[in-house]
Amino acid sequence: MNKTAVDFKDILIAVNGALYQFGVNVFVDFEPEKDPNEIIAIHDTSGGSGPDNTTGGYFNNTVMIRIRGEVENEVATYELAQTIRNIFHRKTKATVNGTVYHHILAMGDIQVLGRDEMNRPLYSINFDVHRSH
Repeated sequence: MNKTAVDFKDILIAVNGALYQFGVNVFVDFEPEKDPNEIIAIHDTSGGSGPDNTTGGYFNNTVMIRIRGEVENEVATYELAQTIRNIFHRKTKATVNGTVYHHILAMGDIQVLGRDEMNRPLYSINFDVHRSH
């Protein structure tokens, strides 16, 4: 079973591989400091109830997606965050890389994180994920 963040990356690429490209504007577990300005960074985070071994490998994980935009462009960055939220929120019964995603739910609204040291807007979205293999 892959890390949840890796499967989320693959879901994005499956939605639009021309727009979402791993290592170009989509990253797992890290965020490049300088270039490109506009990125989607996917991180596995702590939380959820952990594995339930009584049901044969059912896992409750959490994922954080951080969206960074072009300098001074909060509107487009927020719109990208909404698009990303809509791709994942309420996704059910999806199989990715052999893992069944029973449901993915956004945990609240899109969070404004402010700006980074280069004045680029930052947003984050957290997801509750239920999956099994």
